[in-house]
Amino acid sequence: MSLAGFSLDATTVTNNEFARFVEATGFWTGSEAFGYSAAFHLLATSPEAGILDNA
Repeated sequence: MSLAGFSLDATTVTNNEFARFVEATGFWTGSEAFGYSAAFHLLATSPEAGILDNA
């Protein structure tokens, strides 16, 4: 496996900072775009549990 270079901030982003970013840019997370999140897909029991296989 190879991984392309990426940047990582030195500090975390607070919920308030992220909310301001969303308000300013109209950004939608994957969860909002798809209507559910794959973050806890191993705990999901709905048919969407296979979301990672649909990528």
